[in-house]
Amino acid sequence: MLKSASTDPNQAPHPEAYRKAMKIALAYLMNEAGVQASEESVLETLTEMMQSFLCSLGINGKNYCELAGRTDPVLGDVVLSLVNMGFSLDGLESYARRPKKYTLGPLLSASGVKSPSLLHTGLKKNFPMHVFDYLPAFPDSHAYINTITHKQPATEYEIIREKAAIQKRDVEKALTRYMARTCPTQSFFLNDDTAFPLIDCRPLDNPSASALLPRDQIFEEEEEEAVPVVIERRRIESVRHDADESIEACETKEVDMRTIDNPFLRAAKLPPKLSRKR
Repeated sequence: MLKSASTDPNQAPHPEAYRKAMKIALAYLMNEAGVQASEESVLETLTEMMQSFLCSLGINGKNYCELAGRTDPVLGDVVLSLVNMGFSLDGLESYARRPKKYTLGPLLSASGVKSPSLLHTGLKKNFPMHVFDYLPAFPDSHAYINTITHKQPATEYEIIREKAAIQKRDVEKALTRYMARTCPTQSFFLNDDTAFPLIDCRPLDNPSASALLPRDQIFEEEEEEAVPVVIERRRIESVRHDADESIEACETKEVDMRTIDNPFLRAAKLPPKLSRKR
């Protein structure tokens, strides 16, 4: 029988590999005996008989080996097995040394299907002392260990004050940039007004005077009520003024048109309609 080149039981060849090797050897023996062709069913039947014979021979040899108190069978155990199975050993040596025999070449090892390797994360945890080794191994650590993915908020006083100061500074910078873009600004450079803009500081005359003037709440309400009336009055006056200006412009235009002496600049006049003669 064939012997595996590897002692690892996980890497042992598949039983079909042994059966295929026996089928090839049986085909060589049949060709040596003069058989030119054979059906697949006949070859399968002979292969099954050969496999059964070799299995029985191995089982009997193992029994004789254990009966003698040994663990590995030797040639004598195989001979006793053949004799016990009723086979003669007279022509076995001459048959093995026959001159015209076929020699099988080395069998090609078929490359097994490689399972795709999975991506493992972290380190696998070993079993403690009270857990048996035959139990399933632990999965990846991320499958059952809770890992915090976000940072806990800071509760220390110094860190909170530092964050508040940084936030205040960012707000002041943003407000300063906004004021520099929307309000009149000054620049350090005369040629480029957009470089380093500064907010234009315009001094106010007595900015605190309005706060020092005494005011009564009653007068404030009257002023607030009078403000819409004043606005409406100013709007009416502006409309009247615009109307007067438009009328004056039309009159001056008519006067100018009458006094124009250049015929090319005068307004076009339509010819009078002539009555049709009957």
